[in-house]
Amino acid sequence: MAGLLPAVASREFGVETPGTILGSIVADADRGEFRDLGAEQAAMAAQSLVVAFENAGLLDEAATERLRARSDALFATVENDEKYTMGRFVEALKALRAAAP
Repeated sequence: MAGLLPAVASREFGVETPGTILGSIVADADRGEFRDLGAEQAAMAAQSLVVAFENAGLLDEAATERLRARSDALFATVENDEKYTMGRFVEALKALRAAAP
């Protein structure tokens, strides 16, 4: 993994990058990869992605607000593991992806 850091650090990230990364997470979700704890980790990763791109100045205010709202909705699907359903999680994840530039 440490060998990948230089490649990631030298990559140019654009406004379309969050959508590409979220699309990859959605593909994993479509394969059924996110059961309870995995879904929580994916939600945290998605939120971190939004924050990172916001902090880098790659999202305008409207995109940031859209993505924050969808990220909050994604977290709502995993906040109670007794009520977690993969279908609701995947639906919210796809909505987050759709909100990305």
